[in-house]
Amino acid sequence: MKRQINEHIRLEVESLAYKGWGVGRTEGQVVFIEGGCPGDLLDVIITGVRDSHLYGQVEEVIHSGPGRRTPD
Repeated sequence: MKRQINEHIRLEVESLAYKGWGVGRTEGQVVFIEGGCPGDLLDVIITGVRDSHLYGQVEEVIHSGPGRRTPD
């Protein structure tokens, strides 16, 4: 299924990428999530679609991963 901008998805962040973006997958496609931390379960809105990957932004943190911290 081809994802579209403004589509809402739920995924788990697996790791971090360049510039600290979280990396998750949906249906085998890589999603770079601004503000995602490894272990997070997130509701994400798709903000960009490329041939090989997607970009997303956190809408809601369903479950925080062990690395997530509250800012001072």
